[in-house]
Amino acid sequence: MIFKITFKVLNQGASLPLSYQYEISSWIYRLMGDVDRPFATWLHDQGYELHGKRFKLFTFSRLNVPKGGYAIQGDRMQINASFISFRVSFLVEKAAETLLMGMFQEQQLYLGDKKSRIPLQVTNVELLPVPLFGEQAHFRTSSPMVISEKAQDRHKDTYLHPLAPNFADLFWYNLKSKYTHAVNHNLTETLDWASDTFDLKILSTKEQIKSRLITIKAFTPQQTRVRGYLFDFALTAPQSLLRFGTVAGFGAFCSQGFGCVRVLE
Repeated sequence: MIFKITFKVLNQGASLPLSYQYEISSWIYRLMGDVDRPFATWLHDQGYELHGKRFKLFTFSRLNVPKGGYAIQGDRMQINASFISFRVSFLVEKAAETLLMGMFQEQQLYLGDKKSRIPLQVTNVELLPVPLFGEQAHFRTSSPMVISEKAQDRHKDTYLHPLAPNFADLFWYNLKSKYTHAVNHNLTETLDWASDTFDLKILSTKEQIKSRLITIKAFTPQQTRVRGYLFDFALTAPQSLLRFGTVAGFGAFCSQGFGCVRVLE
């Protein structure tokens, strides 16, 4: 399921932090808790487990602010537009789809951190079609994609540039792990990993690839920073895997607002 959520800006000229992903993620969890607390608690605390790893199979884009409707001021973005929007997508059981349909309706959100917040009112919830795929698709990231590996000291992650030599291998490892995980929970169909064709091609040049450093849990003892990248890429893979990545997201930390994509025509 893919939704486009449109907000009315209730206080034009107010500012929000450039790193707002964690706050949107927390809001989504709260909404799910309001409509189905056992499901939301389970999703937050456990998710779908595979080999000791837990995945929350949803993602969302950056905010879409009309051109000329904002001004960057340091680590803040002043919103002057009347309306802004974002996309959010979920890969869930059929039984949960009905719960998700109405949970955004008429909701209000104060988006921001301890330094500044902006009040938003949901005015429209649009269910978007999941694209139909062949065996290849071109994508553009709608939020930074994160592919990481453990540093040698094992205490922190190294965030890989899309043109790094091992980026593709770790990209496929992450995607196959999540997909296998979804198969085990009857959320998608099985694949023949040995026989099917899998290929990743980065379409953006080095100069076109944009790095974004996002702060998670700002102004708390748990504050961390995650680096992701914005770029275009092509995937050759079975249709079900292309559809899966489009809905559940590519790379790590998707439920924190990373790895959301749109299909390039």
